[in-house]
Amino acid sequence: MVPSEGWIQALRSSSQGTTTCELGPENALLRSSTKPDNAPQERKPNYPIPDLRYTITTRKVRGEAGMSRFSSKGATLLGLAILTGTSALGSEADVDYRHYSMEAIGGHMQAIVKILRQEVPHSGHLSIHANAIADMARVAPDLFPEGSQGREALPAIWEQPEDFAKRLDAFHSAAEAFKDAAESGDPESIGSAIGGLGQACKGCHDNYREE
Repeated sequence: MVPSEGWIQALRSSSQGTTTCELGPENALLRSSTKPDNAPQERKPNYPIPDLRYTITTRKVRGEAGMSRFSSKGATLLGLAILTGTSALGSEADVDYRHYSMEAIGGHMQAIVKILRQEVPHSGHLSIHANAIADMARVAPDLFPEGSQGREALPAIWEQPEDFAKRLDAFHSAAEAFKDAAESGDPESIGSAIGGLGQACKGCHDNYREE
């Protein structure tokens, strides 16, 4: 069915602007709306960055009748997480979290080297990097929970917990000493403290990190 000529003329002679029409069965006009051509465009809101937390998502699949249903695999994972509170997903997350945290420490160390070699004009950033490393050293023991073996972490970490804890304490002390030196601005103190920090890092890596 073709719309009548009157309908077409009415559409063409509508008020200045763009008319949007919605057609039903047999081209019957269900609704229409007109928006002036000079109307201001809607601005999309600037949403804040979301707070990212551990989430479990399940994909949806289409059944023969067109009804959506959770995949059996996704439902199983969700059920296990709810019932046990921990799972292989949790262990994998712990391993990844430790890896990225250690990568962050390494990044700050590399930035410090660039500053001390005067390859970049950012001497004022030295204490920022030093404080970041000291903060990470403070929480380092939390990065090695039971059952999180993987990536670079050797089994010896959990086989020799007392020795490993001593080395983490040494790292924390060295990081605090370097932070104090960086804040003092004394070149001699900074040089000595960065050497001690490097040795503390090496003490852990030589025995507990897979190169």
